[in-house]
Amino acid sequence: MAADRLAGDIRYLSARLDGLAAMDDADRVEVEQPRLIRPNTYLEAFALRALGLVRRDAGLIETAAARFDGLGLEWHGAQTREWLAGWADARDKP
Repeated sequence: MAADRLAGDIRYLSARLDGLAAMDDADRVEVEQPRLIRPNTYLEAFALRALGLVRRDAGLIETAAARFDGLGLEWHGAQTREWLAGWADARDKP
C-alpha cells in the first residue's frame, strides 16, 4: 500500500507542477521546486520544465527534456520540446 501512495504522490506532484506552469504561477513554482529538484529523479524533470517555463528559460526546458529522455520518458521529452518550439515560435512572431 505504501508504494501505491508514493505513486499517487508522484503523479499529483508532477501534475501540480505542470498546472502551476500552465497558469504561469511563477511564485508557487519557485517555492515548490527546490525540494523536488533531486538529480536523476522523476520529479526533477517536471520541476525543471515548470521552472524553465515560468522563467522563460529555454536552457532549463531543454535540460528537462534531456532528463525525461534519460529516464526513458521519451513522450514527456518530446512534449517538452514541442512546448519549447511553440514558445520560440510565439516569441519570434511580431
